[in-house]
Parts: sequence; structure tokens; C-alpha cells
Amino acid sequence: MRDAYAYPTALDLGTCVICAAQKRGETLGPDALQASSALLTAIRQRIVPPGSPVFPGMAFLTVVTFTSQPTEVGLQINQPVASSAGWKDARPWPPQPTDATLVTGTVASQTSITLSLADDPELPNGQSIDVPSLMAWNLATSRWESLLVSQVERTSATNFTITLSSAPSFTMPATVTISPDTARRDVIAKAIESYVDNIGPGEVVDIDTDPRAAMAFRRPTTSEKRGHTFGSAVANGVGSALGLGLVDVALTRNTVSTPSIPVDAGAGPKKITLGEVGVYKKL
Repeated sequence: MRDAYAYPTALDLGTCVICAAQKRGETLGPDALQASSALLTAIRQRIVPPGSPVFPGMAFLTVVTFTSQPTEVGLQINQPVASSAGWKDARPWPPQPTDATLVTGTVASQTSITLSLADDPELPNGQSIDVPSLMAWNLATSRWESLLVSQVERTSATNFTITLSSAPSFTMPATVTISPDTARRDVIAKAIESYVDNIGPGEVVDIDTDPRAAMAFRRPTTSEKRGHTFGSAVANGVGSALGLGLVDVALTRNTVSTPSIPVDAGAGPKKITLGEVGVYKKL
């Protein structure tokens, strides 16, 4: 087990909701910290009455893990271009849209992706066909994979068709997030993942309005251990991993800053996890 969080009186007087999180280990993916059924069973056998050897029979405890609440993340990074220490191309493409959304493609097949880019960005060579270095986000592993691009062709004012010489190792979903490729893709992904892993679960009742809040707030509190919010500090973590003073990183998109309150406190808290992620050259 990695952490445990207690929510006294969350259900009623004399009750306590326990939320467990497990260690990531070598497991990839956004839900790696969710406690397994085996871990939850072991905890229940130890602390839940009447079978518990350590808690009295009158205590009412329920042991759960957190519910994932994915956030979309966009970063702009100023790092070397045409370099093994930064962007692979001299003119990384595509740029992030001006509305700070992520660049997503519609997957026609595992070797054909269509991008619709309203900002009408020209291809790096200024022509209708080019071969930019691209990578796709694999949501299941929270990692990017370089794409084997055969060509990118502008098919209309805002549409581009990406043709791959072979399919990636993972099966792309109907919509896939595309970024310009960088040699530091794994370093960036691991830095974002580490930041999110260090975010703790939220509350199970509304601290501002719920009458149970005086007792049912999270323990340890969010100020004592693993705050529960996502913010611009992720850019600092990525910058540190890439080398402070060598790069400039800005958080441009984040769709969940604070986990929402569950409808049922007994189901346990929600925790921010990684959803889709895109990185782009800083403008």
C-alpha cells in the first residue's frame, strides 16, 4: 500500500470511510495507483469489524479506493529544435490551436489519420505535402509513441491527412491526440505522470456546505500531505526534468483543477488522473 486516507463520520456518526492507494511499481497507465481488489481485501480483513484483530466490534468502517477523474493536459515547451535534446524537427508541427485545445485526429484506419486544424497552419515546408515528425498519445500507458509518417497532405483549407508507413504498436482509438515529436517524449511523460501521482484524492463531502464537513474532511488534510489540486506546478516539474535554464514550459490546458465531490460518500473520493496529453512548441 502507498497511502491511506480517512473520512470520519462521512456516512453517519461512528462511521469512517478509508480510501487506499497502492504503489505504482512498474505498472503503466493512469489508474495504476488504484488499490487492487487483493489489497482492499487484505486491508478489510485487518481493520474492518467484526473480524478485525485491531478494531472494536462497534466501529463501522468501509474500505474503498479512489475513482479516477481524468484531466486533459496541454503544455507548450521552448526547447532546442532539430535536436536529440528537444524537438526532432527544425519547425515542430502542428502548433497548439489558439483556443488552447489539443490537436486530435480522426482515425480512419491504423495507418490513416485526419486532422482538422481551424487555425490553418501551413506545413513546415510551406507546401501541400510534407513529412513532419509526429507522435501519438497512448492513453492506456500514459506515454507517447513516435509515428512512422509516410506523408502529411493538406486536403483542404483546414484538413490534413496523415499517412503512416505502418501502424503504431498500440491500437489507436477513434480519436487520437497528436503532437510534434520530441526526443524527450518519455522524460516529459514521466514528469507529468510523477506530478499527477503525487496528487492525493479529494473530499467525499462538500467542505463549504455539507453539515458533516466539520468532521468528515480528509485525513491527512490536503495541506498536510498530497494536495488534491492540479495546477501550473506541473510545468515546473517538466522543466526540472528537462533541465532548468535550458527550456521554458507553460501549462496551456487543464480541464480538471479540483476533483468533484462524489454523489455517494461511501463510494470514496475522486482523484485527478491523466487523460489526453499534448505538447507543442512554445510560441
